[in-house]
Order: sequence, then structure tokens, then C-alpha cells
Amino acid sequence: MRCVFPVGSLFSGLGFTMPLAKDFLHPTPEEERRRHKKKRLVQCPNSYFMDVKCPGCYKITTVFSHAQTVVLCVGCSTVLCQPTGGKARLTEVMGVSRSLCRMLIQEKAALVSLISELR
Repeated sequence: MRCVFPVGSLFSGLGFTMPLAKDFLHPTPEEERRRHKKKRLVQCPNSYFMDVKCPGCYKITTVFSHAQTVVLCVGCSTVLCQPTGGKARLTEVMGVSRSLCRMLIQEKAALVSLISELR
């Protein structure tokens, strides 16, 4: 897509055209990640649920990524994560995996962007 200068501008009589620097309709995935959650092409939250495995008793606990309270293990009462200003800081845990909900949201965003490209 090319941008033609307005009639009254300095370059209008010379016939110059200037290519647009950014494609606002098809942003890169990195630009989408940095953008505010409400200003993305497909609105999706920055938070997610994670399944955290306790190092002591190996029980799996579902923890919110932006938890505002200390989360303890159900079996042995070890601290799994501590709140910070934003995301919760995980303490020594065995394994972490994002829950299915977050993956479904990402798949929906990918499908919507694919459909918009096909149009």
C-alpha cells in the first residue's frame, strides 16, 4: 500500500509516493505481545492458570499466575508461590504447565488472525 501526499503539500506536485512504514492490519506477533490486553486485535488476558507440582509431596495444585496471596500446598503446606506487584513468584517447584484454558485462548487468537488473512 502506498501513501500519496496531500494536494497542498511540498511534494504533491512532484509525484512522489511514500510507502507506509507499518502495516497496522497485520502486526507482528512480538508487537501483539507488547500491546495492552484491551488494544490487541483479539482481546486476551495476560494472566493464566498453571498446574504446579509440589517438590515435597508431588501433588499438583492449580495456581493463578497473578495470585495476590501466598499459595500453600494442600498436602504438606509448603509455599508454592508468593505474590509480587504483578505475576506471582514461584518458589522451588518440580514442574509447571499452563492450563488448558490459556492454550484455548491462544488457539482462538491464531484462528481469528488466520481467518482475517484469508479475507
